[in-house]
Amino acid sequence: MKNNSNFEFGTIVGLILGVLSIFGSFLLEGGTLGALILIPAMLIVFGGTIATAMIGSPAKIFFKIPSFIKLALIPPKFNIVETIETIVNYAIIARKDGILALEKEVNNISHPFFEKDVAPCNRWD
Repeated sequence: MKNNSNFEFGTIVGLILGVLSIFGSFLLEGGTLGALILIPAMLIVFGGTIATAMIGSPAKIFFKIPSFIKLALIPPKFNIVETIETIVNYAIIARKDGILALEKEVNNISHPFFEKDVAPCNRWD
């Protein structure tokens, strides 16, 4: 499986474009930059957002946020052709030998998509 990661420029460009749109439209309407950047207001908004995220999710998930950000910026690349071939092979096995025949294949799974959706039965062994 090919798992090369490349930096996702679309995420950064979208983020920059969003921020520039907010600041640009505010300035075009006659506002001043100093009126938009207020430290106490930013502390309330960002601190409240972080606190709400902590309250609404378990600590082990909350502390994974940096890795989620990294995943958004540098998504893993997978071999799509290989993934499709794997799905087709599983379909052939299920059609020929029945759906329960796929249980033999669970230990051979190496793709994260299949590990998440197919292999949970092995997590409690």
